[in-house]
Amino acid sequence: DELIAVALKYNPAVMQSSQRLEICLLDLRNAKAGYLPTLGSNVGHSRSTSNNDAHHTDWRMTGRYSGGLGAGITLYDFGKTSIRVKQAIEAVNQAQLDLLATRNRVKYSVRQAFFEVHRCMRLKEVSDASVAQYKEHWEQMIERRDVGVGTAYDCTKAEVDYHKSVLLQLS
Repeated sequence: DELIAVALKYNPAVMQSSQRLEICLLDLRNAKAGYLPTLGSNVGHSRSTSNNDAHHTDWRMTGRYSGGLGAGITLYDFGKTSIRVKQAIEAVNQAQLDLLATRNRVKYSVRQAFFEVHRCMRLKEVSDASVAQYKEHWEQMIERRDVGVGTAYDCTKAEVDYHKSVLLQLS
């Protein structure tokens, strides 16, 4: 469970799906904002200079300030806002399902990796035992040859089996 928690916290695909869900939730919020009234304001300033004679000795500068406030509400927009809200809700639902599927894939991958590591550890134990058995068999064949009961072929075959098991252990 700890491995799964770490994977879900730091996996880029889960983070990306979570961010996509957040974006869809913000889009839904923006779509619902179409039902709200709007307020607006503006401020302006203009300045002008004019020359009154040909030698530019008499001039005049004027300035003007302006400002305004406005409010509005949409009474009827022929269903555009409601359609945008429905689309945003569907996008949120899709993003939630996508996040769930991504989280499930990550959980499965972590579990699969855990059992693969466990399998490799068990295979290493079996391989170690196999090498020990072949080494013991080889030593027995050497003793049998030295006593005169075994043949050189049996000893060579046991040696080949032992080295083959060492190579298999390395792979």
